[in-house]
Amino acid sequence: MKTNRFWILLLICFSLFPEDLLGCTSIIITGKLTKDGRPLLLKQRDGGNENNRIESFHGEKYDFITLVNSEYVQKDLVWCGINEMGLAITSNASNNLGNRENGGYSSPKVIYLALAKCKNLQEFECLLDSIKLFVPTNFGAIDAGGGAAYYEVGETNWTKFDVNDPSVAPDGYLVRTNFSFSGNMLEQNGIERYRTANKIVAEHLGKKDFSAKWIFNNICRSFRREDLKHDLSKLRKNVGTSTYFDESKYIASQYSVASVVFQGVRVDESPRNAVMWTLLGWAPTGFVVPLQVNRILPAYVQSKNDTDLNSILCDQSIHLKRRVFIKKGNLKELDKQLLFGSRGLLNNIRGIERNMFGTFEKKGRNFSDEELHTFYGKYNNEIMHYYQYIK
Repeated sequence: MKTNRFWILLLICFSLFPEDLLGCTSIIITGKLTKDGRPLLLKQRDGGNENNRIESFHGEKYDFITLVNSEYVQKDLVWCGINEMGLAITSNASNNLGNRENGGYSSPKVIYLALAKCKNLQEFECLLDSIKLFVPTNFGAIDAGGGAAYYEVGETNWTKFDVNDPSVAPDGYLVRTNFSFSGNMLEQNGIERYRTANKIVAEHLGKKDFSAKWIFNNICRSFRREDLKHDLSKLRKNVGTSTYFDESKYIASQYSVASVVFQGVRVDESPRNAVMWTLLGWAPTGFVVPLQVNRILPAYVQSKNDTDLNSILCDQSIHLKRRVFIKKGNLKELDKQLLFGSRGLLNNIRGIERNMFGTFEKKGRNFSDEELHTFYGKYNNEIMHYYQYIK
């Protein structure tokens, strides 16, 4: 009975405070490194609640769209988002900046307030100054004026890391996981994911052609471990069809529940052109969908109805994820053939997404409502046809 009570309490904690118990990976890449001059901000969300969806809000000043738990009960329980002024914000729990059980403002509440009434980094900083007690967090933010920064927020103070400042980010990008550089560096939760993401980006720097598609394919779906010097997706076939999967230290961990890349705007264009590229569910089995504030949102990224709050797209990704993991005793292994084979899931999903990325990047920002509706409908048909086929 005591054992059952323990697991029940643990599941409740995972549901209420998923970012606290697990981890997330974030990257900011400035426009000088991207193929179109637009900055990029990644949030790879790890959490105990697999069901995520998109919710839109009419804030105090601005409209915005966000990632939420499907069954969320608090209006301000949002994990990342972007508003109509082009301000995008993400968060990673920080475990070396102080007490995370202090009753202070949580990261979802801060993000909700910021998106509702802040238009840029300067106003976000004013909001931070107005709050007296925080749950320690690493916030990532980009705005329509070219601003890009991480804010390592302790219990009562914060430190800014400006990604446009060569003395802070000499290569034009920064990575964050679940420790802060302004905190106790003896505690580095997520250091394995940090080193891997940092190395993957560093290896690609010379090309200066980063894009949202590149981040999803090379970061969000990465099975590389820089500390072990291996990549599960590239192990030789004679290793076997399955390999033990240490779920907590890969970027595409078993606990990854959503991936979002915010693509900002150039300083000479409208904030309405910003895009929230969204993948609900597990990145290796899910599909990316481009979303924008105050535009049509496809039904398949929102709740099905008033009683079933899950997203269809998230449900399909989770269902397929179940087939990838093989239970062997108390361990879980990864079916490499199903995932990485020449006709495996990743190759097929990337092929379907390739057309979507090409079409939207070329014309999507100028779609009429009717054209956008048609685009989403066609893409949905391709996705659902694949999910039916793979069953």
